[in-house]
Amino acid sequence: MEGAFFTSQDFLNSVFFFNFLYGLIIYLALFWFALVIWVTRDIMNRSNSFFIQIFSILLVLGLNIFGLIIYLLFRPLQNLDDRYLKEFQIDEIEKSFFACLTCKSEFRENLDFCPYCGQEKNNPCLHCQKRSTKDFDFCPHCGQEKEIAPTSPDLKIKKKRKVSRKTGKKGTQKI
Repeated sequence: MEGAFFTSQDFLNSVFFFNFLYGLIIYLALFWFALVIWVTRDIMNRSNSFFIQIFSILLVLGLNIFGLIIYLLFRPLQNLDDRYLKEFQIDEIEKSFFACLTCKSEFRENLDFCPYCGQEKNNPCLHCQKRSTKDFDFCPHCGQEKEIAPTSPDLKIKKKRKVSRKTGKKGTQKI
């Protein structure tokens, strides 16, 4: 009956215990390696800073699970794709605003008149009736020379190019 029970000394010297111990060490080493790989990929997606990337990897490499906890507390909240998308959306929103040439107020691009001073943003072409900005000398839709719709029905204003004698630059003159 004495041989049926194992003592703690017999268990620690058994092959099963050494195999279990080696398996546990290999598992922990693979887990640690996987943590380093995950942190490397995660920080590359969250920061362009080489210093922060190296520091984060070394933190997990040196402190293992404690380094991972510290990394998770201090890593950037957004990844680079989300940050770029947010910046792009903000740029698109800012581009959708138009600055009034008269009062310098900003309003939505889709409005035809400034809601602050009433100035018309776009003038329709007299040939094709499509709207384009006042700055064009030719209509971008039909290619005709830009004629601005008159404010009074009996006047017709046409933009003509004129070369300045002083500067030699082309400019526009209403005739």
